[in-house]
Amino acid sequence: MKKRTITAVLILVSVLGMAQSRWQGRSVAIIGDSISDSTHVGTTRCWWEMLADSTGLIPTCYAVNGATILDMQKQMAKAVEQQPAGRTWDLVLIFGGTNDFNASVPLGEIYATAQEQTVKDGQECTLLHRSFTTDNATFCGRLNNLLSAVKQQLPQAQVLLLTPIHRGYAAFGSRNVQPDELWANREGLFLEHYIEVLQKASRAWAVPVLDLNAACQLFPIYPSYDATVHRTHTDRLHPNAEGHRRMALTVQGYLEHILPFTSQP
Repeated sequence: MKKRTITAVLILVSVLGMAQSRWQGRSVAIIGDSISDSTHVGTTRCWWEMLADSTGLIPTCYAVNGATILDMQKQMAKAVEQQPAGRTWDLVLIFGGTNDFNASVPLGEIYATAQEQTVKDGQECTLLHRSFTTDNATFCGRLNNLLSAVKQQLPQAQVLLLTPIHRGYAAFGSRNVQPDELWANREGLFLEHYIEVLQKASRAWAVPVLDLNAACQLFPIYPSYDATVHRTHTDRLHPNAEGHRRMALTVQGYLEHILPFTSQP
């Protein structure tokens, strides 16, 4: 009898624990690059797989190794086409920007402005007007095109931008050596310049941003973080399973404070 009581208590605790996750059974589309690629670059399990374990989210990954924000436009188009039957995605997580930095993509501007005619207070007048830039040759244009698609095609989904994590040294071959983030790219820009654009785009498009760069506290340029990187001498760019665990915990902490917009799954 005692054994049955203990078993019943354990089952109840387990059920209550799952009930505490507001994301249990919800669908999530993962948009990203090698750190999110389901081929597991540098890790045995990705951060979003660990996140699914702890929250009950049901993930579908569209991330591809080497993807820039331009490539993520294609990932998003595929995610829109493959939404769960009869409903929208409950959550979309967009984790990118580090490859745009590495590729030295110019930043550009979120808006283009011009003096234009309009009617205000019943009278024609000339006012400064702004419009979103759409040039895919710039980081701002790429983000605008990506987030415009999100806003037009997934208005019921919770969407979250994740900033790139810190970059350590990596050598993937004689023609692909990437210095750590203390070095600028060929545009003379540092990683934080791209992060600042992500934050501006967040406000411009009403899409929240989780500053994973700061919040998960990974800092692979220091040897003290050897336990969180893939290979200490040749790949400090990709986190290992421990690094992914920290990222997952950080994203989970954020999700615990927001609710899905969609009805119950």
